[in-house]
Amino acid sequence: MVKGILLSALLTLPLLGEQSSCNAGFYGCDPVVEELPAKNCQPKEPCFSACACHEGPSIGIASVRHRAPGGIGYNKGYTTVDLFYLLDSGNFFPFIDIRAHGFNDGKPAYNIGGGLRYLSPCSNYAMGLNVYYDYRDADHTNYHALGMGAEFLWPAWGVTINGYAPVNRHKRSYKTGFAGFKGHTALFFKKYETAMSGADLTVKWELFRYLPVTVCPHGDGSIVGDVIFGGYYFVGDYGETAGGGLFKFRLSVSRRFFAEGQVSYDNQFNWRGQGEVGLRFTFGSPVERTDRLISECVDLIALEEKLADKPERFEIIVTTTHKKRGSARNLLTGGVQNFIFVSPHGGSDGSFESPFATINEAFDESGPGDVVYLLAEDGTAIQSTGAIVMQEGQSLLGSGVSHLVDTSFGSALLLNQSDHLPVLSTGAAVTYLTVDNNTTIAGVDFSVDDSVTNLIGAADVDTCNILHNRISPDGAGSISDQVIALVLKGKLKLIGNTIVGFSPGSGVLINTQAGIESRVEAFGNVLDLSSATQFEVVNSGTTQNCFENNTITGSQAYGYLQLDGIGSTLIRNNGYTGDTATLFGIVIDNSGGTLQTVIEGNQLLTFDPNVGPAGIDITGRGMNVKVAKNEATDAGLMFVRGPVESIQSPNLEKTGIEKINGETMVEVFEPVTYIPFE
Repeated sequence: MVKGILLSALLTLPLLGEQSSCNAGFYGCDPVVEELPAKNCQPKEPCFSACACHEGPSIGIASVRHRAPGGIGYNKGYTTVDLFYLLDSGNFFPFIDIRAHGFNDGKPAYNIGGGLRYLSPCSNYAMGLNVYYDYRDADHTNYHALGMGAEFLWPAWGVTINGYAPVNRHKRSYKTGFAGFKGHTALFFKKYETAMSGADLTVKWELFRYLPVTVCPHGDGSIVGDVIFGGYYFVGDYGETAGGGLFKFRLSVSRRFFAEGQVSYDNQFNWRGQGEVGLRFTFGSPVERTDRLISECVDLIALEEKLADKPERFEIIVTTTHKKRGSARNLLTGGVQNFIFVSPHGGSDGSFESPFATINEAFDESGPGDVVYLLAEDGTAIQSTGAIVMQEGQSLLGSGVSHLVDTSFGSALLLNQSDHLPVLSTGAAVTYLTVDNNTTIAGVDFSVDDSVTNLIGAADVDTCNILHNRISPDGAGSISDQVIALVLKGKLKLIGNTIVGFSPGSGVLINTQAGIESRVEAFGNVLDLSSATQFEVVNSGTTQNCFENNTITGSQAYGYLQLDGIGSTLIRNNGYTGDTATLFGIVIDNSGGTLQTVIEGNQLLTFDPNVGPAGIDITGRGMNVKVAKNEATDAGLMFVRGPVESIQSPNLEKTGIEKINGETMVEVFEPVTYIPFE
């Protein structure tokens, strides 16, 4: 009542000397006074149910607004286009509310909702219920949620209660990473994004309303200030909570422009401050006004405007992140992986904080499945005091490369701790490193003593991984046998190794056991040796050999030599470079097996074709061989074929060769493949 009197008095005063364009009636309008029936209510003062110069709010409102920076549960600002439409039906007012948001990084969100509001004919209040479907494409996945709310509205006050619940998923993991070493443990983490459910309660209070006398109430030129304050509480997976309060100040000018400032604090997101500016458009007819037993017309108009405004609610689904911590896992025992550290400037107990000084100390203290981890430090070589025998499941890892390890979150990368490989000086030994089943050697720079017969060897090994090592002599470069010599009964991976500088001696010799299926995978290795054979596989069992993207150089050697066996071999995209007349590039010698061989996409460079050796030499019966897409730099490069079951070599006639070793070629024309020996 007091408010109505003050506003009435204000509107009777001239502004800057101008007279009101309206008559001297209530609010500058000619009143239409009606005596209203009680309608089961106590009679009150008659309401001015019509005002010639104020038709009330429109039933349709559209707006464009931008909010920045991040807020409660999101870290970026967003732009919104929204539509609110009110259906007028006596005392009941159904509505629809659609809001489309675009975050600054391009990710979308939206709300689709509706509700029903009831305006009491006998009292100056309204109430309503609403339901919303919310969507958000968050940083790492998308979320859907349902929201429900209740409203209690008075002319100058409003109370809103909302609840929110995700419906499709509550969390999504998005990152697993290495956190560091502690003691004998490698620590890892896994990050999750989680959508939160919760509730909020807000109170809205109209702080002031300025109405120039030259315009009608609530018309263009009005300035309205609202204060909104309240509390909220959200919960998510892993015990995450966000409980706090917020305060807003909203300013509307001329029913067209609006601005808002917000500050909030809670235990999850701490202090957050935001601002919003927007432009509002109205359309459609005014809200239909009917006679009501409300003491003041200004109250009726205020309630009508609240009926035509969007509900107060959290329009962006609240998300947060959670980090779980774990450790590397021992595949043999399922327990925590034990790491034993070695450094050239080591300490006493093999922990990360106090590593051993020699590699032999570490292996003496190790058990099955343990990891011996070499720290590169300043490049000083780690010393050995004798040969090393690995146990089942053990790994020898260097700090210069990243390693894929098993953790409590699944497989994850243990990140490299230095920009160079740790140097390991082998010392004197016959076979320096004897491997066992399921062992791994990765990221080590081996400096091999001249007395070593085999650097890495085993007489009976199931699975072995030799990855990203550098192997070179520490002196004259002699090695009496092979750098790597294994008898295999399972799977061998040779990936990314560099073996250089040895003479005499061979590079890699793999013997597969009879009656056992084995697989040899050699990818991305570099072998540069002056030795009898760079890479040799002797197939005694059924073997699958994959030899791809390797670089073979040197002299007086076979680049790739394969003997006997059944199974299949793929030799693809390798580079072979020889500098003397005694180097063969690829040699397949089968004495009666059923080997299927594909030789494709290799580069055969600088071979001397006039002395006798060949870029590709295939002999033996019982094989099916396909030779295609290989390249050579010398037109006279020889392709030697012995009594082979069949050879598919498309377009060999381009080279002018119709017969090889007196036998007619069987040509299969495939336009997509070629062997340009020209």
